[in-house]
Amino acid sequence: MLATHAGQSMREVVSGASDVARLIDGISQASKAQSPDTVEFSHGMKELEKGMEIDTENVGQVASASDNLSAQAQALRDSLSVSLSARH
Repeated sequence: MLATHAGQSMREVVSGASDVARLIDGISQASKAQSPDTVEFSHGMKELEKGMEIDTENVGQVASASDNLSAQAQALRDSLSVSLSARH
């Protein structure tokens, strides 16, 4: 009776080990399948980062140009004001 019980227990252990091995194999295959997607995602994120850096530089340039135009407009207003005051 003890030998029969031990034999049954060993069969259950072997069966459980086989199930675990199948699960590990499935996880390994899923990981391999996701690897190219992960690389592609990473590449896309790097491209997005480059685009954001360019946008940031452009915003800085636009702000500088806006400040320059604002100063030029003020100088023109001042010049016209002096010119109009001289006529009266």
